[in-house]
Amino acid sequence: MLREGINSGELTRSGSVLAHRACLAAAQDEHIQKIHTESGGVTKAQIIDWMDKSETFHGYKELVLTKMKEGSFLTKLGPVMTSAGYVCFGGGSLTRWALPEDIVPRVDINAKRSALCGLSKSKIDAKQSASSELFGSKTDEELMEMLREGINSGELTRSGSVLAHRACLAAAQDEHIQKIHTESGGVTKAQIIDWMDKSETFHGYKELVLTKMKEGSFLTKLGPVMTSAGYVCFGGGSLTRWALPEDIVPRVDINAKRSALCGLSKSKIDAKQSASSELFGSKTDEELMEMLREGIN
Repeated sequence: MLREGINSGELTRSGSVLAHRACLAAAQDEHIQKIHTESGGVTKAQIIDWMDKSETFHGYKELVLTKMKEGSFLTKLGPVMTSAGYVCFGGGSLTRWALPEDIVPRVDINAKRSALCGLSKSKIDAKQSASSELFGSKTDEELMEMLREGINSGELTRSGSVLAHRACLAAAQDEHIQKIHTESGGVTKAQIIDWMDKSETFHGYKELVLTKMKEGSFLTKLGPVMTSAGYVCFGGGSLTRWALPEDIVPRVDINAKRSALCGLSKSKIDAKQSASSELFGSKTDEELMEMLREGIN
């Protein structure tokens, strides 16, 4: 059964059980917990590195990589980590995983999530407060005109940041954006920008800004603005989503949707894990590693 599964390119049940146990063991390691505390989360690479150095799980990655590409291995590891109780957040190179809450309580993890998605919330709020004093009395239309004038003179003014902040808040109150948020468990930067492009007030904002910076830089700078507006980012890579400000859309079941966006749904993963435990629950980690070696050979 193990041989057939691995030869078909799948991370077999025994392999999944091993990965699950390794993730739980890693979460209890002092070094991993230190990284989690200092960085607000851990990466898949750090968990794999811990496995490589572990006396029990050393060689697991190498065995699996004889039958699948590293990208596939990393993708399959996500649902296993979710099953073990990890929760992913952030996006792209900032993607992190919170350790299982029953092992490491998430006391201030929300604050660290916001920090990983851009600047720290306090620093953003301070900047936003200073901008509000300058532009608080201006209408959105006046700020758009100031932005045009500023860009034409070679300046990307503070009015641009205030406009983006207001646009993000306005988007969060839009029925269409809220519908996307409800159905998908969050929204993307692209969806917020698309809403701005179609907005009567903020139409043309992106085009103005892109005359002075590359699109990648624009997307990067938008993150801290969204954080300041109350959005919270989670997921990773193409699965990165932003929860709308909680004072506009309460996060009733957002945690469940986060887990779903990081891999399979928690219930499906738990069901698979339960079935695997019935088959391999009595096996030691060492026995499962041996089974994996035999199956690959």
